[in-house]
Amino acid sequence: GSGKTHTMTAMQRLCAAALLSDEAAAGPSVRELRISFVELRGERCYDLLHEQRAELALRDDGTGETVVCGAHEAAAASVEAVGAVLAAGNAARATAPTNANDCSSRSHAICVLA
Repeated sequence: GSGKTHTMTAMQRLCAAALLSDEAAAGPSVRELRISFVELRGERCYDLLHEQRAELALRDDGTGETVVCGAHEAAAASVEAVGAVLAAGNAARATAPTNANDCSSRSHAICVLA
């Protein structure tokens, strides 16, 4: 693959590997990551990890920050498990052909590893 989605997926996997490694933590390493993955398309937000791509609400938290309400969180304890979650989320993204790419994403995605 190529393009932004391919690049970002590789970066997400590298981040997951760093967070799950023993060397990365000053104290005990993280043993499990919580992953949320949402898609922003037009004026709407969708949960890419929900079986039916549930539409999510975007709210102001009262301090001027925007938060996503109700996004599913998947647990992953290995880089391979993170990769599977990312693959599932990317497969759920809205795509359409362009002149440069037969399967181009038509949205922006936000992946949170915590």
